[in-house]
Amino acid sequence: MQQFLCLTIVLLFAVVSNVQSDMSEEMEKLVADINICKNETGATDADIEELHNRNIPTTKVGKCFNKCIFNRIEILKDSKFSPEGLIKIMEMDKSNLRAKDGKTLLESMKDIIGECDKVTDTDECELTAKLRTCLNVAAKKREICPNVF
Repeated sequence: MQQFLCLTIVLLFAVVSNVQSDMSEEMEKLVADINICKNETGATDADIEELHNRNIPTTKVGKCFNKCIFNRIEILKDSKFSPEGLIKIMEMDKSNLRAKDGKTLLESMKDIIGECDKVTDTDECELTAKLRTCLNVAAKKREICPNVF
């Protein structure tokens, strides 16, 4: 059941083709952001599929596609990780997914952010990949679900 919930919790990784016509305003903006970032970075369908599958990108284009999305949804601001931006996105999560300790995903975010707020890189594309890796490792420690970010 927890794996099923993992598939539903992360709004940031929606795929355009799977979004229903009655989507929320936030989802409409996210879909628009995905399309803008695809065009800006030259991301391929494979790059988008990689994001949809919650895999950390391995190509420069894939990493920069992720960076573009993180910038547009304000998880990155001024070339740095924005915990406030991530919390804002996670507040949209309505799955009630809980960590092993019983905390909700949003409650766990404070601890997860504490593990990842020092991640840096001068290259924003690399920074985004490092952040996603850190966030996933921290979430996995709490047995939330694999590759939630």
